[in-house]
Amino acid sequence: MALAIDIQKRRWLPRKILARIPAPLYSIKDVVSEPHNTRALWLDNLAGWLGRSYTRVALPDEFADALAKSKVKQVLEEKLVRESDSLYGIYFSLERDDEEPWTGTLGLMPPPYNLEFTLVTHDDKSPADVRNTLVKHLFEDKVPDPSDSETKVTRAELAKRFGIRIVASGIDARTESGTTLSQLRSLVRYSMVDHLSDSSFAA
Repeated sequence: MALAIDIQKRRWLPRKILARIPAPLYSIKDVVSEPHNTRALWLDNLAGWLGRSYTRVALPDEFADALAKSKVKQVLEEKLVRESDSLYGIYFSLERDDEEPWTGTLGLMPPPYNLEFTLVTHDDKSPADVRNTLVKHLFEDKVPDPSDSETKVTRAELAKRFGIRIVASGIDARTESGTTLSQLRSLVRYSMVDHLSDSSFAA
């Protein structure tokens, strides 16, 4: 039996409920016909994938949905991937776009959001070039408007419509040597690794 599991959606519940969950009726077993080393490999991959998914920062479901609908996610995972030789990492700051600051858990933060990016490049690459690439895709290039096929809008405009405010001045780029650990600790690292892969790809 092949299973497709969406681990992006979260449900918040008291821990004591876990103790009342009965033993499972079924278990996952290896296919006997596969070589032993192949079985060990997919089990290691599965364990790593689950581990990375549950130890990373939990973001609001509404934010993840808006990021996809506005095609900002497309820029991060398809456009900026072309800059992979230059980029050390994509970091962002997510706050509630409201006069009252959000003091609760990040994963439960309701929209609207204020999103800022920090792009970190390798020391021998130009941070300005990478920043200009992201600015171009978000504020200059246009995509079809999902509510009107004859109209085109920028991804930043779409993001605003879906509850994410992005401004050009909120996009920063710097080199590794121009960045301190204390600066990065307050940010969230954007990860494209949600597929089944080795842990070595989890950068």
